[in-house]
Amino acid sequence: MLSRGRKTGQAMIETIFVMIFLIIAFFMIAQFADNFRARLVLDYAAGRCARSRTVGMNDFMILKTARLATMSVAGENLTPEDSHGKLSAYELVGRMGTYLSSRHEGEVNGILDFELWRNGKTQVDCTEGGQMLSTTVTQYRPQFFDLKRYLSNGESSDDKEKIDEVNATIRGHHTIEAHYPDYLN
Repeated sequence: MLSRGRKTGQAMIETIFVMIFLIIAFFMIAQFADNFRARLVLDYAAGRCARSRTVGMNDFMILKTARLATMSVAGENLTPEDSHGKLSAYELVGRMGTYLSSRHEGEVNGILDFELWRNGKTQVDCTEGGQMLSTTVTQYRPQFFDLKRYLSNGESSDDKEKIDEVNATIRGHHTIEAHYPDYLN
């Protein structure tokens, strides 16, 4: 016959296992939702970049357009603070025009700067194929929970250099008719 204290310990151990599973499931769902939100924003950014290219914007302007369209999923705001602390959303939006009118990369970091805009973590690729223009915006997003890494005991299967130790590659894509060669010539 089992004593009452032993049954209580068994229930506690079973509860711990269930709680671990629920916590892992919660983190996986939260990360999936964050990546899905980023994908929607990157699709929007790709559309804005495609429209910018169709009216004849250069590559730097298209990159700035992509960056502004991805502000909501670009991580921490690294813009130099004004004297009164962190910039509000109103102040960030107020700087967009100045950001877009900047002429080179050296100017833009002092106007607006976000964590995932640095070191190639947000990239834009515009390709033309006949009358169609395809734009892809790629973002390397850090992940707070990497199930593959935990299951493989932290070993990495690839030897290539990574942008971050743990990241997900999220891509947004948009295709539009390319009319700009007709009226730029």
